[in-house]
Amino acid sequence: PAPRMKRKGSKKTQSLRGKTARMLVLATVVFCLAWLPYWIITHWENIDSDYFNHRSLVELAFLHIFASSFYMLSAANPMIYTFTNSRFRADVWKAMTRAIRS
Repeated sequence: PAPRMKRKGSKKTQSLRGKTARMLVLATVVFCLAWLPYWIITHWENIDSDYFNHRSLVELAFLHIFASSFYMLSAANPMIYTFTNSRFRADVWKAMTRAIRS
């Protein structure tokens, strides 16, 4: 039988890989949730194009907000990185303090 290969990397490296994986999963989930309302509304409109012609102004406003939900992704990604990556937080803090000083 072939010898078993040991996994290379320290505990710290494995911990960083786990944190990176969690951050990527979170970013992917947020991406899907941000685009989901737009996809649903677009498909609904393709199925029943007359549906949007008989809506009140309030309903159309909500539909517009939901259809534009993917714009939230622009704000969500920096928040994800801020909460999950201490190095990112430190770099942002440095950049902000430099900007304030100059």
